[in-house]
Amino acid sequence: MYMTTDPEQIADWYCDFVVIGKFLGNTNTFVANGDHIYTKGLFEVTDVLKGDYAGQYLEAVYGGGAISVDEYLDALEPGEISSYGLNKIPQNERSSLYVEERDPEYGVDPTPGTTYILLLSDSDIGYAVQGDTFGVMPYQDGKAYDYATNSYKTFSFME
Repeated sequence: MYMTTDPEQIADWYCDFVVIGKFLGNTNTFVANGDHIYTKGLFEVTDVLKGDYAGQYLEAVYGGGAISVDEYLDALEPGEISSYGLNKIPQNERSSLYVEERDPEYGVDPTPGTTYILLLSDSDIGYAVQGDTFGVMPYQDGKAYDYATNSYKTFSFME
């Protein structure tokens, strides 16, 4: 559930940074904030529209991903492991099995080589995408993709 899916409001209310960058690929998947799976994606920054970011590259964090059962178990408390039934998985099978968490409707799944506008906050887990898919908007010809109208447009934070 989101307070808003409007990129203008997300950028204004929740974001420390708005950047334009080309997606190069995912770099890491990890567990944080209890039992939630996150992925870091590497972007080559081409412009900063809001905030003070001087780096050439940025790792953006977004919800979802797949991680081995071994890695997932390392992040959980013992009580969580047994309550989820994960303690029943044989030790020798844990590295070849995966836990996957994805939001099929609003999950972030950038395409390598594509340029995006990223709506980000500086959080304890890194530069976190705000609004899930609404915070990762394809960018072309000076315009960002508006999921509400299924068309490209110029948002006020781009001016």
